[in-house]
Amino acid sequence: MLGSTELSLWPPIIGMIWRLAPLFALLTLTSLQGIDEHLYEAARMDGATPWEQFRYITIPMMKYNLAIGFLLMLIYNVRNFSMVWVMTKGGPGVSSSTLPVMIYRAAFIDFEVGFASALSVMLFVVLLVFSYYYIQFYDKVQGEM
Repeated sequence: MLGSTELSLWPPIIGMIWRLAPLFALLTLTSLQGIDEHLYEAARMDGATPWEQFRYITIPMMKYNLAIGFLLMLIYNVRNFSMVWVMTKGGPGVSSSTLPVMIYRAAFIDFEVGFASALSVMLFVVLLVFSYYYIQFYDKVQGEM
């Protein structure tokens, strides 16, 4: 897979998911433990099926924690350099180049510091947008507590 131009980005993606799975599992577990059991008891008394309990109680109670987890994973994966560089160095060719790998290549291999700076500003803006949404979700969750 690492030598194929079509599949070379998948091993770093799988590695990044593997690396962040424990964090996401902990976020999911803590949000599940935070749901009040009385809600499920009341739903059972009203005749709700397990699917309806999941759909109308579990998912709405977990949606903000899951959104925060997804945004954190997205921010980490967008800025991740090491996993892609160690596995593929952006290759073969440039088939698995990500923005951080392109910044590294431009600055330290091709010595195009201006282009690397422009890419860095672009990465900063992308991460700023994701961080803005992360803060919005976090403030919304804190406001509901």
